[in-house]
Amino acid sequence: MLRSPFAQTVAYNTITNNGTGIYVSSTSSAPAINFNNIYGNTVGLDNESIYLVDATNNWWGSASGPNTPGGDTIIGVSPVTSYPWLLQPYSPPSRGIRFW
Repeated sequence: MLRSPFAQTVAYNTITNNGTGIYVSSTSSAPAINFNNIYGNTVGLDNESIYLVDATNNWWGSASGPNTPGGDTIIGVSPVTSYPWLLQPYSPPSRGIRFW
């Protein structure tokens, strides 16, 4: 649950198998929710704040994005920007090994 009055960032997480994956409360500032794997939840993101939430570049469980068959849903009282979304699960870049 995000409810801080200060801007928050949610990035590089896997959020799965929950009732609500991410809940933005009415007391929260507009968070940035990017580069996460959000899938398998009853609701992927619930925005109850008064702010537009940036939820671009996330994997929603479907290459067709959120609110599609197989994808987590986005609900709430205020809009959420989810496009562009990731076409496959986010995987952090692997660290290269440098040989001298």
